[in-house]
Order: sequence, then C-alpha cells, then structure tokens
Amino acid sequence: MGSFAGCMAERSAQGVGLRYPPSHCPQCKRTLGVRDLIPIASWLALRGRCRTCKAAIPVKLLVVEVAGTLAGAGLMWFLLP
Repeated sequence: MGSFAGCMAERSAQGVGLRYPPSHCPQCKRTLGVRDLIPIASWLALRGRCRTCKAAIPVKLLVVEVAGTLAGAGLMWFLLP
C-alpha cells in the first residue's frame, strides 16, 4: 500500500497517469524490471542507486515504503484478533 500511495502521489503531482509510462529511472529513463520493483528490498540491495546509471534514488521513497509497511502491520495487529 505504501508503494502504491507513493507512486500515486508522485505521479499525480507530475500530471502523469498511473499506468503509463511504466516505472522508470528519472535520469536514464530505463524501464524498471520486476526485481527493481520490490519495495524496500530493492532499494537496500541497490544501495539507493539506479541499477543502470547509478543515479541516487531519493531516501523519501524508502521512508514512504517503510511507513506504509509499518502502518499496514499496525492496522492488521489492531484489527485481527
């Protein structure tokens, strides 16, 4: 959920649709592969850099992912017996 919320906020601020263009590096424009789209794990594995051009991936994206994960886990803990 955090990943989708972050994507939606970023794309709506830029006036871009949710489905097109596909997720890509803003520097080199390379379309991200499946392994690059795994929240948190891919950011950590790539050390916050693009796989292709090594451009920095903003820390705010990691923070949104972690916050979404914690919020979802907290909600599940609260709602499930």
